[in-house]
Amino acid sequence: MWTEGNLAMEIALETPGIDTLDATYLADSEVSVASTMSFLRMCVRPQYFIRNRELVQWPWATPYQVHVPGEHALLNALPWSGGGEPVWYEGDARVRKLPGAGVIQESGALQRGGRVAEEIRRRMPPARSRQAGRGHQRMG
Repeated sequence: MWTEGNLAMEIALETPGIDTLDATYLADSEVSVASTMSFLRMCVRPQYFIRNRELVQWPWATPYQVHVPGEHALLNALPWSGGGEPVWYEGDARVRKLPGAGVIQESGALQRGGRVAEEIRRRMPPARSRQAGRGHQRMG
């Protein structure tokens, strides 16, 4: 899933002067249990993007609107660090800015998922909430 985005970014970076990349992935609304778990895990752990060559944390469970080629309406997106781009390009002198977004076509599902994830994160004990960004922990 991430290969196409990574290849497109590498091709874009071959052009002198390009230092800003914007990765947006459009997922269909037919997701698996494993994909849903990954989505919720990302929503309760810190998500990052690159701004001015530094990792910066996205606001928690805050959707924003994006344009997606081939779609006529604006779609809601959430930070999608699960693709790994901010980590892959952290420290790469060619990249000054790189947000990453995930879009689910049925925008109501994205909004509901964001609200559920925010509620899960809010209810976490303080110690677990601080550790939520460290390593891979099983949910449940």
